[in-house]
Amino acid sequence: MIEKPQIPKSNLALVGMYKIRETEQLYKCLEDNIRMQVRSHDEFQLTDALECMIQHGVRFNAFKVNNWFDCGRKETLLETNATLLKKYKLSASPVLPYENTIIIPR
Repeated sequence: MIEKPQIPKSNLALVGMYKIRETEQLYKCLEDNIRMQVRSHDEFQLTDALECMIQHGVRFNAFKVNNWFDCGRKETLLETNATLLKKYKLSASPVLPYENTIIIPR
């Protein structure tokens, strides 16, 4: 696993959605990476801990994701919100299902 590769080796990607049952192994790898100062892009990365888990025999299963948005950018976050509002046909109404929330249509 490579965090934000300059040249991707495949069309596969980690999109930030995980279900990890081996939490003890994850915490051990995170602690070891911090202790050993294992960093990618000058930061401690979850991908390094996941790679550590794989090296220790933990197996991961992949699944297909139809849409993926990098919500680390404000423009993409707004695009994601618009897509979800359109998909679920949400609109502003006098009776809102969420307290202290206003949904404004596009």
